[in-house]
Amino acid sequence: MTGPDVGCRNLDAVTATAYSNQAPFRIGRRRIPIGALCLSIVGCLGYPAAAVAQAADWPMYLHDIGRNGGAGPIPDNPEVLWDHKVPFNQSVAWPAMTDRSLFFSTTKGYVYRLDLATGDQLWKKSIHGRPGNVVVGAGKVLVENRAKLGGELFCLSPEDGSVIWKTPIPGRWIYSPIVYRGKVYCVSGYGDDELFCLDAATGAIEWSKKAKGVIKTSPLPMDGSIYFGTIDKYLYRVDAVDGTFLWEERYPDRVTGSVSGDGGNIYFACHDDILYCLNGKSGEAVWKKRLLEPQKLTPVLSGGKLVFGSPDRRVHCLDAATGNELWSFLVGDPMISSPVVREGKVLMGMENGYLYCLALDDGRLLWKRSVKSKLVFSPILGGGKIIVGAASMKIYCLGEKAPPPASATP
Repeated sequence: MTGPDVGCRNLDAVTATAYSNQAPFRIGRRRIPIGALCLSIVGCLGYPAAAVAQAADWPMYLHDIGRNGGAGPIPDNPEVLWDHKVPFNQSVAWPAMTDRSLFFSTTKGYVYRLDLATGDQLWKKSIHGRPGNVVVGAGKVLVENRAKLGGELFCLSPEDGSVIWKTPIPGRWIYSPIVYRGKVYCVSGYGDDELFCLDAATGAIEWSKKAKGVIKTSPLPMDGSIYFGTIDKYLYRVDAVDGTFLWEERYPDRVTGSVSGDGGNIYFACHDDILYCLNGKSGEAVWKKRLLEPQKLTPVLSGGKLVFGSPDRRVHCLDAATGNELWSFLVGDPMISSPVVREGKVLMGMENGYLYCLALDDGRLLWKRSVKSKLVFSPILGGGKIIVGAASMKIYCLGEKAPPPASATP
C-alpha cells in the first residue's frame, strides 16, 4: 500500500455564499437524530433541534454504510397507497425519506417535499441547474447541483426551504455528499476529480484531495476514514480530519460501484469481473470473488451477508466473511437497482416495473408486485413504506393498507 500526501489543498480562505436572511421557501419540517445511516449525506452535524422532530435521517447514498437502502421492516403484503405525478416530464433523482416526508429533486431544477402519508406536495424549491441526489442529516437537507460551468452544493432548511448556504464545487458533477462528524464530504468528477471537505455549519471548504482519475461513486465514511474509488482503477482511504492519504491501491480495471462497509471490512466491485473484500484499515485483500460479468451495482451488507444484483439477471447472496455463495435467485429481467436488505428480507427493483421480495436466509420468493411502468431508481424504505420512481414520471408509495374499521355491534 502506498500513501503519498499529494494533491491536498488547504482552502481555509474559501468561504461559501450564505443566505441566512432570504425570504423563506416551502421546505418542510424536520429535525433528525443522527442514526446509523447515509444516501447522499452522512451523519453528525451537531445542530440544535428543529421545530418538528422526525425519527430518522438519510445521511448518505443508500442510507447507511452497509448501503441497506432504508430503515424499518419491508411490508409483507404491500399495495399502492398513493402515487404522485411529477409535472413537466421531469426525471427524478435519488430521493431521501424520513418518517414523515419524502425529499427529491428533478432535472428541471426543483427540489420537492411530499407528505409521506398522503403523497401531497408540501413545498417546491427552485435551485436552477440540474440537482441530483438529496440527503438529510441532523435537520438539514443537502442537494448536489450539477452544471456545465461547475457544480454547487446546497444546504437547505427543512423547516422553510430557505438556503442556509451554497458552495461552488469545481467540476461538472458532484456525487452523493455525506455528512460525517460535523463535516460535509463530496466528490466532484469530470473536471476536477477531488474529494472535498466542507464545514457543515457554513459550507466553507476546508480542504480537498486530488484523485488519480475520474470519480463516479459515492464516498463511504467509516471509522474516521473516507473511502472512494475512481474509473481510473484506484481505490483510496483518506483521513477524514485532514485529508491525508492513508493508503491507495491500483486495480486491474475501473471501480464501477460505490464502496460498502461493515465497520471492519469494505466491499466493492471492479470492471475486471471481481468483487473484492478488503480490510478497511490496511487495505489488504480478505477475499476475492470472480463474477460472470462486470458488476456495476453497489453490494449491500446485512446480518453477515452480502447481497447484490448482477448483469446475469440474478440476485446473489454471499457470506461476507468468506465470499462463498449462499444462494442466488433468477429474476429474469434487468435490474436497475441495488437491493434493499432489512430484517431478513431482500427487495429488488426491476427495469420492467416489478418489485421482488426474497428471504435473506435462503433466497426464496416471498412476493412480487408491479407498478406497471419501468422503474428508474432503486426502491427505498422507511416508515414501513416503499418508495419507487417510474418512467411514467410518477413516484409510487407502497405499504400495508390499514384494515377497515370494525363495524359497530348492536
